[in-house]
Amino acid sequence: MLRVPGAMVGSNTFPPPVIANRDRGLDALRGGGAFLVVVLHATIPYLHHPLQGLAWPARSSASSSLADGLFWWIESFIMPLFFCLSGYGCWHSLKNRSAVEFMRSRLKRLGRPFLAGCMIILPIEMYLWIGGWVLSGELPAVKLRSLKLTGDYAQLWGFSHLWYLQYLLLMSLPLALWKTQPWNSTPEGSSEAASVLSIPRKNPGTLKAMLCGLAFLGIVSLTLTWRPDVVTGFQHGFLPDPAKFAYSAEFFLLGITLAALGQPRFLDHPAVLGFSLLTAIAALTAVYQLTHAPQMLNFANETWTSPHRWLSGILLAATAFFWTLTCWMMATKLPPLPPLVSRLAKASFWIYLVHHPLIVALEIGAVRTSLPATIQFLLVAGVGFALSWWSYHAWIEGSLADRLLHGQSLRRSPDHFKSSGNREHTAQAA
Repeated sequence: MLRVPGAMVGSNTFPPPVIANRDRGLDALRGGGAFLVVVLHATIPYLHHPLQGLAWPARSSASSSLADGLFWWIESFIMPLFFCLSGYGCWHSLKNRSAVEFMRSRLKRLGRPFLAGCMIILPIEMYLWIGGWVLSGELPAVKLRSLKLTGDYAQLWGFSHLWYLQYLLLMSLPLALWKTQPWNSTPEGSSEAASVLSIPRKNPGTLKAMLCGLAFLGIVSLTLTWRPDVVTGFQHGFLPDPAKFAYSAEFFLLGITLAALGQPRFLDHPAVLGFSLLTAIAALTAVYQLTHAPQMLNFANETWTSPHRWLSGILLAATAFFWTLTCWMMATKLPPLPPLVSRLAKASFWIYLVHHPLIVALEIGAVRTSLPATIQFLLVAGVGFALSWWSYHAWIEGSLADRLLHGQSLRRSPDHFKSSGNREHTAQAA
């Protein structure tokens, strides 16, 4: 249980549920994650070395060390953290639901916003991106009419930041198929499945949990040794990238594991948190050096026997894993949080959807000023985040769009709110 969907705020007459400490912590992760994603996209024009393969419509003639450092820190773990949160929430959503009910819920919660974003946000982004390139002289103005793009500019043809929703929908299918298996159709099987799905469950022992963690880290390391550009490059499109999908699914499964088995008790020890944080910082420092080394640009030409390739894969995996683990452990230790954090968590899905074109529009204007690069970055990040958050509470909260965002019925019905409210206290999947 995490919280009542935001669509119910202002229209629900039932008393709010009691929210556990971990629920408040996960709200903090969602809200903080939304803020970090905005900062991530605000840094892109000011990097020392642009992300490989990324066509971005705003480039500053000067770079910012602050923006560059923040970019590589956030880029190293933010999507693993989100997929871990999504796996945790998706597993809770599956509890006490049939496969059909589960997929219907996923389509409402993810499919509707995905389709709305494709119809509204992506066309805006298309002309915004091309307009930025036209203003910088990279493309002729005729491209605004012909829309014929080649090379790196063709990266515009894809789902942009909405790839996250596409991946989540695809990852939900195996869970629905698992729910349809024969052992879930019998009373005995249903009872056993319910015991697996129940939270909390007997936590795995320390040694077993550590071995599982090492095995997970090894699998992620293999994925990133195969394709380090999943983290260090850009590869979005209309179809899922196999390596990126595998990398995302691994952390999605980590979230499912935490939901199904419970958090190992040894993770509650302060020394474990300290070790995880120090390891995350050390791995990130090494990754930063690697991503700024000249040989990183020729990485695609290296063979599987290259020590540099294996070192890069292991360090990238360690950075993602230990930062995700650190954030998760810190979230479970947080004291009661102010209402502002809950309001931010409530707006996080909207912020994710709308910040992308808004940030780019601000960047296109900012890079044409004489302000220092760091000041430009801070202004873009601050104004972009503030506008995204404010627009939710000013225009969206409690509206039809809010119910669409949170997978609720598009009709105001107290009976619906009552029934769905009891089922949707679980984690948000996006």
